[in-house]
Amino acid sequence: MNKTPRPLQSIGSVVSRDAIAKEIGRVISDRGLTQNQVSYVTGEPQSQISLVVTRKLRGFSVEHLFRILNGLGRDVEIRIAQSKRGRGKVRLNVMTS
Repeated sequence: MNKTPRPLQSIGSVVSRDAIAKEIGRVISDRGLTQNQVSYVTGEPQSQISLVVTRKLRGFSVEHLFRILNGLGRDVEIRIAQSKRGRGKVRLNVMTS
């Protein structure tokens, strides 16, 4: 049987930008970084870092937030697996070290 592939949902409709921004804030806090230091290591303007930290996320895509996490030394992994119960579900797991 040859199934027609269905289009993937936009990652932004599946993953909460607020949850990602919260993780960015946690990383910044845990490392004791200033917004200027974060700006330097990520290449983002300090004003953009401020917006993320205060969760004013209008205009930020999930992909943009992922790039900030990458700049802070975090890997972002999206995993697609076979569901054990028919219809699948979406989860966001944040693993900290």
